[in-house]
Amino acid sequence: MPLRALVAVIVTTVVMLVPRAWADTAWERYKARFMMPDGRIIDTANGNVSHTEGQGFAMLLAVANNDRPAFDKLWQWTDNTLRNKSNGLFYWRYNPVAPDPIADKNNASDGDTLIAWGAAARAKAVAG
Repeated sequence: MPLRALVAVIVTTVVMLVPRAWADTAWERYKARFMMPDGRIIDTANGNVSHTEGQGFAMLLAVANNDRPAFDKLWQWTDNTLRNKSNGLFYWRYNPVAPDPIADKNNASDGDTLIAWGAAARAKAVAG
């Protein structure tokens, strides 16, 4: 392989890998800032409450970053804490310092949609 072609291959490879490295770093920073060890995503600008939108968005990010352990924690916390057992939808807001952390028993369609999208994306990724 001529030197010029070798240099082109090396440069192309580096250019392709740098964005991935940045994405990996950004995902790790996101998790460190917003994801609790149990899988709850906190809204740091809103008293550290959690919303279904945040859970679903983080699930999508976990799939995009091929982070199955993070996805599993996110799903477990969301399913165990926010899922309404009578209808399968998710309570939209969780406030950890309130006497009743889920005082509003309604769902939010955007949060439910993001959670479903994240779960579907994970299923597709696992299936190959």
